[in-house]
Amino acid sequence: YPEPRVTWDTNKNKIIHKSVCDDYTKGSLQYRACRRQAASVFKEKCQTYKMQYDRNKDSKRKKLKSLKDKFCYAARNFRI
Repeated sequence: YPEPRVTWDTNKNKIIHKSVCDDYTKGSLQYRACRRQAASVFKEKCQTYKMQYDRNKDSKRKKLKSLKDKFCYAARNFRI
């Protein structure tokens, strides 16, 4: 199978964990692969935005904090 495309919905700057990989049939191989990939995506994005936030001191800092918070929350709380 090709690498799954990870999708999700958000609400109030939080990723809705139930919506992650809804494009696939629950329990299918593609769904499980997508969920594993999602956990990696969230972790990588958390690290990226955290590093950018820590290095940035200008007006983009507020937007970076929002992205950092969203993906770091997901990285900590998302269950495959």
